[in-house]
Amino acid sequence: ASMRALYAVMSGSHVEEDKLAHITYEIPKTLQEAKEALSPYLDKKVITCDIETTGLTWTKDRIITVSFADSTSTAVCIAIPLLGEKSFGLLKNFLKAFYDRGGSIVFHNGVFDVPFIVYNCFMKDLDDYKGMLDGVNTFRLDDTIIMAYLCLNSTERPVLGLKDLAFSEFGDWDLSIDQSKLEHYPIDEVCRYNAIDCMATMYLYEKYNELLVTEEQYELYDSYYRKTMLAMIKLKMTGLTLDKLKVDEAYEKLDEIVESAIVKLQDYPKVLELRA
Repeated sequence: ASMRALYAVMSGSHVEEDKLAHITYEIPKTLQEAKEALSPYLDKKVITCDIETTGLTWTKDRIITVSFADSTSTAVCIAIPLLGEKSFGLLKNFLKAFYDRGGSIVFHNGVFDVPFIVYNCFMKDLDDYKGMLDGVNTFRLDDTIIMAYLCLNSTERPVLGLKDLAFSEFGDWDLSIDQSKLEHYPIDEVCRYNAIDCMATMYLYEKYNELLVTEEQYELYDSYYRKTMLAMIKLKMTGLTLDKLKVDEAYEKLDEIVESAIVKLQDYPKVLELRA
């Protein structure tokens, strides 16, 4: 296939393939349309989810869009600027039931997305610890970035970004978008971008879920990594309490270990031989 593509390019007969010709996505304009569009997803065993935000900080930045996909070609994108804050507020209870529907919700790097969703849909304010726990524990998570890590892990440190991993199937769908400035783009462009992210995540899920089974790594992923995700999200949202005195003691011990190792290394016969 590679040689055929090279021949086509060199001979001038190459025709650029539209990798996105098969996709469709829905953008509800009202609260009722949003509920009707999302309702069929409640019974799906596996769906993907992705959000776009005004920034990277879940405590102060806003969600612009949230999308769901049940295949590599169809998705629904909820655009908060189109619905309005009031309608989105009314949609939150529906979304809470949606996340708690029993099936798997797949993210690509869910440690980023889930805190935004939990804070916006489950918590009254930053001090609502119970709401945070209830929200995080609601999710039955899968994460394609971890699945890909297990399947591709090597000493070469493979790239695990969504766009890189799904490029062969979806091409450069983000080429015209600066993700750090999404709030300045027309909302339909952001919706398209977000919807394709979801479909691409489904593509990775299907690919690496099968590979995990083939490589006999699924049990490790399911019993360890999947559970760790929830703990990492809670840790991200609450922080980690440290005892400064104990940390200082640990640094002192580590310094002693390093100094001892340096002395041993410098006295190693081969090192002494090279220094002579």
